[in-house]
Amino acid sequence: MRQFELARSGQERIPDRARKTMELTTERLVIKPFDLAIIDAASEKDPGKIESLGYKVNNEWPEPDLFEVLPHFRQLIIEHGINGYGSWLILEKNTKEIIGSIGFTGNPDEYGNVEIGFGIIPSRRRKGYCLESATSLIEWAFKQENISCIKAQCDERNTVSSSILAQLGFLRITCAGNLINWEMKRNKQPSACRHDGS
Repeated sequence: MRQFELARSGQERIPDRARKTMELTTERLVIKPFDLAIIDAASEKDPGKIESLGYKVNNEWPEPDLFEVLPHFRQLIIEHGINGYGSWLILEKNTKEIIGSIGFTGNPDEYGNVEIGFGIIPSRRRKGYCLESATSLIEWAFKQENISCIKAQCDERNTVSSSILAQLGFLRITCAGNLINWEMKRNKQPSACRHDGS
């Protein structure tokens, strides 16, 4: 998925809603929003700090693309609290190991559009985790009254992401250069998750 534009740093006053907790569960996964503690530990690439927060992790996480945009997700929490429109951890339910992340680039716009992105660490790919977590988060998003459309972008050479988006029910809308734009309207949300190795 494409990299997210970094937000500018601002005054770090953390509202009470930044401590709000949310959690989604699937057959094999727990999906929960980033908080400032996990962002700060990941920014330092410190496995000990991450594990002190109750997670297991290996040296594959955070992946380079995610690491680059951690300041953006930190700023989202500072400005808006933990409201579900930032990044979420993907955890194996049985082990609490961080196997990837998924989420949105920010709050919905005036038309109810949000953009989704996702990534699974290399050692956990092709096990259906991305499809499973995306299905759950999309269902959560369309339960929010202010969401009408979820958008996504990926490089046309990224055939795995394209396949996952198509399986989820996204429609390919446009292609600009190497970048494919996808979208899913509220009434086209996925009804079930398939574990077919995506």
